[in-house]
Amino acid sequence: MRCGNYEARPRICRIYPLEARPFEAMTPEKRLCPPEAWGRDLPVLERDGEPAELQTADILSQHRQAMIDDVPFKARLAATLGFAEAALAGEGLATCEPSPTTLLAALAISEQTKTAHRPNWSIITNRETTRAMLADLDCPVRLVATGYGFLSAFADEG
Repeated sequence: MRCGNYEARPRICRIYPLEARPFEAMTPEKRLCPPEAWGRDLPVLERDGEPAELQTADILSQHRQAMIDDVPFKARLAATLGFAEAALAGEGLATCEPSPTTLLAALAISEQTKTAHRPNWSIITNRETTRAMLADLDCPVRLVATGYGFLSAFADEG
């Protein structure tokens, strides 16, 4: 594709600049590739939203399946860490920052455990308008300030 070292790289690197998420369109403006990566002399990446090369399509399919297969483990890990907050796409990122020791212990526990406590998740936002809208829908939501636990795409409101 765009790099001569794809075989030695992790799967996600071999997919890039295609979009790993099936609900997102691949657009060059959202990619960090240099302008020459989009030259007309290079092979076509996609046709009608699908990878143009069979090998790339297979790698992309494997990656998407691996993301699905990882969900139970990631749910156990989040529960073990006590992480039960999410942010809305485009508003920011909810973050969990355990110490290396805590993370290693949680990874080991999550590997050994096949069932997880299912915590009640809530949405966090730093925008009062979002908080009010979600609260009106009886969605668990909490207004937070940008900082530890939340990286915002917008200035704090509230």
